Amino acid sequence: MAKPLRLPRVTEQAVLDGLSLRLITPAETDRWNALVSEHHYLRNAQLVGEQLRYVAEYESQWLVLLGWSAAAWHLKARDAWLHWTAAQRATRRHFLAQNSRCLVLADRLQFPNLASRALGLCCARLAADWRAVHGHPIVAVESFVDRQITYGTTYKASGWTLLGPTAGFGRQAQDFYERHDRPKQLWVRALDPEGTAALAQPTLPPALAPLKRPRRCAAPCRPPNGAACWIACPKSATRATAGAGGSPGPRSWASSRWPSWPACPAPNGRSPTLPDA
Repeated sequence: MAKPLRLPRVTEQAVLDGLSLRLITPAETDRWNALVSEHHYLRNAQLVGEQLRYVAEYESQWLVLLGWSAAAWHLKARDAWLHWTAAQRATRRHFLAQNSRCLVLADRLQFPNLASRALGLCCARLAADWRAVHGHPIVAVESFVDRQITYGTTYKASGWTLLGPTAGFGRQAQDFYERHDRPKQLWVRALDPEGTAALAQPTLPPALAPLKRPRRCAAPCRPPNGAACWIACPKSATRATAGAGGSPGPRSWASSRWPSWPACPAPNGRSPTLPDA
């Protein structure tokens, strides 16, 4: 592994004051992915679902890389923090995002506060960027910390809250999880306290209500044009388990292939329900 980047003859305060954060350009994606794959402990740059990639730089030098993706399907502690029912989680989960990658390229000993500064800058603009790119805001964020690698100091210093350990599942694809028996710490932060509180209400406020998504179908169905709905078979649904620490949930591609459709009716005419987590 390459040695961490050091910047001679520059103080940490100068770097913190001059640090800028931006979304990467499409042309920079390969570079971002390559650096994360080489230096991050997970050894891959894969992000699932809706996603954004950022770089924090000082005088054009890349110092911190941040990657955000779709929130985990079901996390018991997170859902309790939001006071969510299963139905609310199914239609409002996209208002959350997950910090899936946080990579400091600079020497942490030289710049111990760099990661928390970059994360704070990112959280300050994430909701607006998400709306611009994906059409809806983010009101809260989550992340996982492997205690065998780090202690979560960056998240604590950035105003995140530790909810506790997960149950030991890791996400392999969009809403598809496998047990790895290595529980992680779950951290969360409300980007918009009022919006986060609104997620638990029976009715969303006017600013969020039009952006609510229909519950995804959990049974074989047919869309309005008669084409077969591409959805996981019962065996796949049984294997699908929720986020680095959640419970079984369906693996479905329906919402990505036909995101504007309402929930499909089950063969018996009744609305299907998703497995509770």
